[in-house]
Amino acid sequence: PGKADRLWLASEKGLFRTTDGGATWQRSDRDSGRYLLRAVAFDPADARQMLAASSGAGVYRSADGGATWAPSSTGLAAAWVERIDASPASATIFVQTATGLFRRDAAGSWEEKAEPFEDDGDEVELDGLLFDRQSPETVWAFDTSSAWRSGDSGKSFRVLEKKEPSMRELMKGNLASAQFRSLARDPGNPNILYAGSWSNDDPGQAVWKSVDGGKTFKPAGQGLPGDDVTLLRAAAPGVVYAVVGKALFRTDDGSAKWVAVGGGLPGSDTVLRDVVVDPTEAARLFVATEKGLFL
Repeated sequence: PGKADRLWLASEKGLFRTTDGGATWQRSDRDSGRYLLRAVAFDPADARQMLAASSGAGVYRSADGGATWAPSSTGLAAAWVERIDASPASATIFVQTATGLFRRDAAGSWEEKAEPFEDDGDEVELDGLLFDRQSPETVWAFDTSSAWRSGDSGKSFRVLEKKEPSMRELMKGNLASAQFRSLARDPGNPNILYAGSWSNDDPGQAVWKSVDGGKTFKPAGQGLPGDDVTLLRAAAPGVVYAVVGKALFRTDDGSAKWVAVGGGLPGSDTVLRDVVVDPTEAARLFVATEKGLFL
């Protein structure tokens, strides 16, 4: 945070750091267990305070900018760590594990988050969480066809009550509704949300858009293929990136039209694992692929 030339890379062979924008990399995972480090998160108030997720070994914590690490899994179930979701503006952290979802507060304690996500007693496994940069207490959780909103940094959530199709729409056969494989909020308007679908073959329905804070959604995927929208990243007002299948797309007009981008990325058979937008320069992206990191 705050230093665009300093990046961290979590990989199957350990944790690496660069201080020159990716020109050179150094290992920085002493005492972390190294193997299968999957994610890194930072304390927004002090970037030296870091967390790293290690599959099979839990969470590790560093207080010296990654020079040394120590276990930090008290209260967590013994499980593979799938993902870390950290707020950019508060100390709230969520960890998705193979045995459920856990939340860490500013005091450093962990608690399992089952309500209101639990379904028939199964382990909670969300598609993701979205933190509001302008409102640190606001957190969105999403999974399949449902979304939830929290106004207290994730201590409690309320389901997003979507407006059902009208009788006229039903009579016309318009039965589709927004899905929540991925979610993004427009940085210029808190009421504008973009939701990515699970393999929606209907034309224009790979992405849905809401302009009223999630009360209603309308198709907004013109130009996108009907495939799994695994990631949505809002870069600037009206500018959103989408990973659809194994391809990268962008809209510059608030999803009125999407176009394929990504010249220089590996071929169409390569999985795009993550996209990160530089918060200080919206045109600068990092794309993590199974064949390496691209800028």
